[in-house]
Amino acid sequence: MNKRIKKKKEQQRLAWTIRELVAEARRQEERRQAVIRRFVDAYGRYYEQQRAQTGV
Repeated sequence: MNKRIKKKKEQQRLAWTIRELVAEARRQEERRQAVIRRFVDAYGRYYEQQRAQTGV
């Protein structure tokens, strides 16, 4: 393979790798936000139960 084709293939591989890394970072952030959302929802339910029990 000549140098030009090798260089092009390397650039394509690098571009693919970067896209995959960005996609994985987005998936991780979505999972993180989902965990936070579940925690906030659970705490909200707990807080409402506590308020109902104390009669506030």
